[in-house]
Amino acid sequence: MALLAPLAAPLVLAGCALPPPPPCPTEAAAETEAWVVSHGWHLELAMRRHALDGPLARFAAAFPGADALAFGFGKYGFMLAGTGAFEEWLLGPIPGPGVIQVTGLTVPPPEAYPGRVFALALPPGGREGMVRFLADSFARDTEGRMLPAREEALMGSFFYKAARGYSLLYTCNRWAAEGLQAAGLPVRPESALLAGEVLAQLARPIACVAAPAASRLARLPDGPAAGRSTAPRTITSQPCGPLAERLDARRQRGGGLPAGT
Repeated sequence: MALLAPLAAPLVLAGCALPPPPPCPTEAAAETEAWVVSHGWHLELAMRRHALDGPLARFAAAFPGADALAFGFGKYGFMLAGTGAFEEWLLGPIPGPGVIQVTGLTVPPPEAYPGRVFALALPPGGREGMVRFLADSFARDTEGRMLPAREEALMGSFFYKAARGYSLLYTCNRWAAEGLQAAGLPVRPESALLAGEVLAQLARPIACVAAPAASRLARLPDGPAAGRSTAPRTITSQPCGPLAERLDARRQRGGGLPAGT
């Protein structure tokens, strides 16, 4: 083992190295926005309703009054557990079937979840990459139809069986990191078990959006509000939690998607 240590060290260091951050997208490319929504322990990906096409166009059509749609991944029993379902908390770390949550937001994500949303400027092709990733996250039958995990909506969200199961090595945050990577952002999913580990890798893409916003504020007569920071907030990392613990913005959510799409 001692003889292998000098050989292992460079491999470990190489595995921890991240690629250099790409330059900020041009202003034209930066018009396409996606968001990361942080519920503390659980991350979701949100996109403008009109940006969803291909297999996801059905959701855009089903939420005509929505401004954006949020997508999340988690363990079936854990995501659908009610408040006080202590047994699901105990069984949470045990692998199980995965589920995809789809929620229509009648207002932009920053208004639905004040202070917990991070806007992202996607690089060219990033929107298409994220849409493909989201579409591939759904399990399907032999005819290509998405499989409902629950026949009716629950607190404004619809749930579908996921193409992949949940485990401690494949959490909601690892799933979100894979979606961000598919969108062309410099995220390493294997280094993203917890929410904070994902957000820590997004400093550059977030800054690409925050910097233009700050410059626009600076051109106003009075400038930015005193003491208001445009830097990303620090998010505490916790494991993915059950649905009932997270739906604190449901009054602003859309609806209307029939089960069995």
